[in-house]
Amino acid sequence: MKKYPQLNIKLIHSSSIIIERSAAIKIHAHKEGYIQNAILPEGKWEEITKDEMESLRNKQNHNISNTIYILKIPINIMDLFEELGCQYLTINSPNIRNIDEYSYEKLIASLNNFFETFVQYTNNKITYPGISISEKNRVSVSYDSSRKLYVGMHIDSWDKLNIYNRDESQNRIMINLSLETRYLLCIEKTYNEMIYLLNPSFSDKEKAKYYNDPSKLLIEFISKFPFTTIIRIPIKHGEAYIAPTENIPHDGSSLYKNTSDIVFSGRGYLKPY
Repeated sequence: MKKYPQLNIKLIHSSSIIIERSAAIKIHAHKEGYIQNAILPEGKWEEITKDEMESLRNKQNHNISNTIYILKIPINIMDLFEELGCQYLTINSPNIRNIDEYSYEKLIASLNNFFETFVQYTNNKITYPGISISEKNRVSVSYDSSRKLYVGMHIDSWDKLNIYNRDESQNRIMINLSLETRYLLCIEKTYNEMIYLLNPSFSDKEKAKYYNDPSKLLIEFISKFPFTTIIRIPIKHGEAYIAPTENIPHDGSSLYKNTSDIVFSGRGYLKPY
């Protein structure tokens, strides 16, 4: 059986974490408020064992295409977010860039200074889509504003790369600005690993023909492997993840939160240490 690099988790200047695993996963053909065939975790969450945690943290062949980095954002940067009042934003709040453009530019300069040591390639510029605000206490927070529906587990395609070079996509930064813990949900399979498990004998041409759509790939994979589980990684206030969101199924979760889910995002080729 062909070996693909497996999902790996690295803690960078961050406290120890408790990772949980879902009991099951389900494709919802028609769930109110969600797109058709939304994929969501089902049942109770259980803490993974110490051996499972060690396995997640010590995979070989880890790189930016299969590694999730959890890191602590410096206090001086969090202070700049606080000066802009980010922790108190709601879904109806104005764009923070319009609130104080000078302070926003100062924030971006500080973020660039912090992340510059993580940039993997020369001349790679980090971009910042900015603030996203989601409803509290939701299993899954990603929202398609054009359809006004929640998405569920998904694979991003910002770089619009095909299956041959999807593992060369930029990874994503997501900083938790809200005062409560949020979660990163993900399935421990990379894009091409799922393709191989579905059809190990497929040629590259067949893979490109049948599996260039990440949504269709994910639905087919979960249909064939219904006992696939989702892991849940806590991201505390002032922490961030850097993850290959164009190469692994994932979503954010605001479950148990009493206030809005507030994040600040960025994208780039980043590998912390």
